[in-house]
Amino acid sequence: MFLQNSDYKKRIKDEVLATIISGDVTIREDAELSAIEEVSTYLSSRYNTRDAFLDYDAHNPLNSYTIGTKIVLNQKVYKAIVEVQAGIFNPSEWQVVYERSPLLVTRVIDIVLYTLCRMNPRQVPELYKDRYDQTIAWLKAVAIGDLSANLPIAEPAVQDNLESTVKFGSKSTFRSNSSNYF
Repeated sequence: MFLQNSDYKKRIKDEVLATIISGDVTIREDAELSAIEEVSTYLSSRYNTRDAFLDYDAHNPLNSYTIGTKIVLNQKVYKAIVEVQAGIFNPSEWQVVYERSPLLVTRVIDIVLYTLCRMNPRQVPELYKDRYDQTIAWLKAVAIGDLSANLPIAEPAVQDNLESTVKFGSKSTFRSNSSNYF
């Protein structure tokens, strides 16, 4: 998933989150997917949200990695440029592909937590409602260009079939030459 378990520690205690989801991680994962889709609807016209929300595993020193494998470590997405053996992370074996925006991570988590708390609407803490409202205001401001985000910029749409373009205009004006008729 885009979000790692460690990302939540900045916004909520593990025990509180476990209580909210009743220990069922799939509930949290569903809320994450929903939050990512919600954020994408605001940002996709200006940013490449597909790349911003790619699913990477966290680096695990017990794992070996093949060339091209991508992992997350310290908010950065790395791609293995050589075969990587298990062990301590060695930056010379990896290339930074993308830095996850800490603000985006926080905003997605705020939507997730609000969504989870809404499962019992009478118990939505004001803090989560306020954070959600702030996140939506931020998303709207970024979407219209009042603010910018540290995300990959969307590529301009490329038209595959130029023959399907619409041409505007009219035929040439007919000018009669009256001498031709007499």
